[in-house]
Formats: sequence, C-alpha cells, structure tokens
Amino acid sequence: MSRPTYAILLVAALVLPASAQDRETITGHIRDVRTADRQVVVRTDGGKELVLRVDDRSRLEREGQPVGLDRIEKGMKVRATVDTTGGVNRVVSLNVPAATAEDVRNELRDTLQAVKSYTFQQRDEYGKRLQGVLQRVDERIDELKRQAAQSGAEARKDYAEQIEQLRQLRDRARQQAERVQAATPGAWDELRNGVGAAFDDLRKAFDRAADRFR
Repeated sequence: MSRPTYAILLVAALVLPASAQDRETITGHIRDVRTADRQVVVRTDGGKELVLRVDDRSRLEREGQPVGLDRIEKGMKVRATVDTTGGVNRVVSLNVPAATAEDVRNELRDTLQAVKSYTFQQRDEYGKRLQGVLQRVDERIDELKRQAAQSGAEARKDYAEQIEQLRQLRDRARQQAERVQAATPGAWDELRNGVGAAFDDLRKAFDRAADRFR
C-alpha cells in the first residue's frame, strides 16, 4: 500500500466516530427476552448466540411500527444493527419484519422435525415452540387478509376460502398445543402424536395457500 493511500485510510479511521466503526448488522431468531435485564438473546443465521443489550437509545420496530421490548417475543425473526463498542452488544435498531410465506413454511417444517424428539421433561420448551410458530401463522393469515382486501371480487372469494381453511386448522393445532401443560407422562406420546398430526395438516394447507398466492 502506498504512503498516501495509507495516510488517507488512517485519517478516515480517526475521523469516523467509534460507533460507526464498531457497528454490525445481524439476522437471526430471538432465543430469549430478558425484560428485567433489558436484554434479548439472538441466535444468528450463522449459528452464533449473542446477548444484545437494549437501552433508551435503541430503536425497536415490529412490522414497521415502533414497539417496546415487551412486544419482542421468543422465536421471532429479526434484523438488528448492533454497536459492539467496548465489547458490549448494544442494540442500535432491531426490526421484526412481517412473516413471509417462506418464513412460515420453513418454521412449520423445522418445528415439526424438532419436536419429534421432545420428552415429557421438555414440555415447557415444547409448548413455547408451538406457540411461537402459531404466532407466525397468525401473522401470515393477517397478511393474506390484507392482500385479499386489495384484490378483485373473484380473487377475494379465493382468498376467503383459503383463509377460512387455515383458520380452522390453526384452531385445531392451537387446541392440541394448549393440552401440553396438562399432559401426563403416560399420555405424552399420544399427545405428541396428536400435536404432530394437527401441525402437519396445518403445514400442508399453508403450503397450498402459499403456492397459490405467491
């Protein structure tokens, strides 16, 4: 590197504020929300687990709207800009985008695969994971409703039929998920089979709707 070029880079480094140099953008899923500690734990798409600190300067958004930390939930997909100055991961901005069809399809598939191995002792985590994916399904149904409202009469009828089917299967899946906390060790396998069947039917219906309304 020539001396003039090196000098320019050195000056730029000195002029830029530390926060600009030490910022990075990450994407991943919320693993935990520690409201009392003002922290969120994110598992990045690269497989790292990071603890992010939220303060009064942090900008939190959900589907484009400003929200408080209490509206950030476990399982949500997020994109965050983080200031790593001093080795502390401070949230500059954290955004929860609207669930896309691909997001929900992947989450349903991954959840069905993962929960096959959950034991009775893991029922709390099991129940939370099911509730998380149901939240994503609800968000996607709301998005389909918005799309329907902007469509012509013929398309709205098509949307209405698909949405109603999704609602019915979602309600069935939710009923199964709500049985988790009351489960007994002896009935665990039967319960898990019922949950798996309900969520698999929901996944198939969602796949059909997602393919139809790309």
